[in-house]
Amino acid sequence: MKTILTLIFVLFIGVAAQAQNGAAEVEVETVTMSVVAATAKQ
Repeated sequence: MKTILTLIFVLFIGVAAQAQNGAAEVEVETVTMSVVAATAKQ
């Protein structure tokens, strides 16, 4: 019985911690860079 209650308590704390972090959404901006190949002859 003690083991079952401990497991339920740990799961409850884990779910509560996940619910706290769900509001933060991160937006990622993409950056496009072009590649220029330069050759020089001497």
